[in-house]
Amino acid sequence: TLATNRLLFWGLFAAQLGHPLTVLFVNNATSGRTGGQMAPTTLPGQKTATSPYGRSLFTGAPLKVAELMAGLDGPIYVERVALFDAKNRVRAEKAIKKGIRLQVEGKGFSFVEGLAECPTHLKLTPVETERWVKERMLPVFPLGVKKDVARDPWPALPHPTFDPGKLT
Repeated sequence: TLATNRLLFWGLFAAQLGHPLTVLFVNNATSGRTGGQMAPTTLPGQKTATSPYGRSLFTGAPLKVAELMAGLDGPIYVERVALFDAKNRVRAEKAIKKGIRLQVEGKGFSFVEGLAECPTHLKLTPVETERWVKERMLPVFPLGVKKDVARDPWPALPHPTFDPGKLT
């Protein structure tokens, strides 16, 4: 959709700038906010409201967002985590905390992608969706740190003044 394209464009632009921000990207392989339409991360063969025969070569391969972000110069920390069991939720919590810590310290842009289940749009039980993420999503979207580089904090910028007498 147009909104998704704009979000992707501005998200890439913000990442390339490297500003101290943290983006948490939930990847459930569908665009649930629009009624289960095909998303940039929809898996090959996966059926959605807008791809009733499944994603095909005609609609392209899934976009690997974490790898895309890691390939940019701006981000300093990029990791893909999953939420399908307790062990992975602990890893996800650590990744999110690290991203936010780097943001607070002014170090730069962090991106954490979380593979998540969507029982509603997959029309599966919660247990079945956890297995679906493990069996179907992990081969396409492998977990792990994609980028982790040290960088000095951003330099402090002068605060703007709104006093006309101080403007030159």
